[in-house]
Amino acid sequence: MYVLCFTAQTIHLDPLLIDNEQASMIIGKEGATISKIRKTSGAIVIVSPPSDETRRVTLEGSVAQITSALNGIFLALQVSKF
Repeated sequence: MYVLCFTAQTIHLDPLLIDNEQASMIIGKEGATISKIRKTSGAIVIVSPPSDETRRVTLEGSVAQITSALNGIFLALQVSKF
């Protein structure tokens, strides 16, 4: 289940549930991938610490920022499969 909270121009999307392997793909070596996603999208992207088998990804920003961050996340997951 996704929760969208709208406050003025900011959207808070919580949670995206991913497994630990997917989290590693999103974070990248030494945090390079998640840093790039944050920088290019302008969104706040938070990946929770490991717990059991799933981790939470929280996104915050404008509609355009969240859309860009989600595209970056999906791209990171696709690229890592090849």
